[in-house]
Amino acid sequence: MLIDLRVYRYLPGKFRTFLLGYEEIGFHLTSRHLGKTLGIFLAESGVQNRTFQFFMYESSAHRDRCRLGMAADPEWHAFVKLDSDALLQQMNSLLRPTVFSPVGGERLPSPALVVEGPTRLFELTTWTVRPDSLDEAMKLLNDNAAAVVARYAPQTIGYFVPDTGRRAQILRLAAYASGEDRDRLTALAAADPEMRSFHTSLRSLIADEDATLLCPTRYSPLR
Repeated sequence: MLIDLRVYRYLPGKFRTFLLGYEEIGFHLTSRHLGKTLGIFLAESGVQNRTFQFFMYESSAHRDRCRLGMAADPEWHAFVKLDSDALLQQMNSLLRPTVFSPVGGERLPSPALVVEGPTRLFELTTWTVRPDSLDEAMKLLNDNAAAVVARYAPQTIGYFVPDTGRRAQILRLAAYASGEDRDRLTALAAADPEMRSFHTSLRSLIADEDATLLCPTRYSPLR
């Protein structure tokens, strides 16, 4: 499996107009052509006026075929022109699920991708690992993700490593029932000696850690 994470940043004054156009037109077109949409989110923390889009493909060849099909669609080109002046920056990262990832990995069962009821709060955590410590960090997570970490991140969607860009990174996408639920679980994790030991070991291997809170759009498959 290959996951294409696309992050877009927009002009503040045109962001809401673009979002409405994407909901009414753009999402239908990407759903027609691209791989399975995992989720489409808005930034709740960090730099604002951003969208995070996760598309899942069977392989690089599958992604290439999908993007060629979309590039040949006149409706897509017409949509892109509608708000082309709203976009400030676009970035994409190709990701591979780790073996211990719930989505795309070797551990079953996979998490439910569509949840009825209240919208959840998502968190994308990025650990930048020291280059000579990546294998050790991967082993640490492999040994602890299912047992220790899952106590306080029970709705983990996936763990991923970059296939492009900065290679010495590990990403985790997790969901919480709400911000209050996230605060509660974070406090419980801080009081758990086994979890503290895991965090101490992980922090000895990483150079930087970043966490961004995400809110799903109304049409996101993952909610």
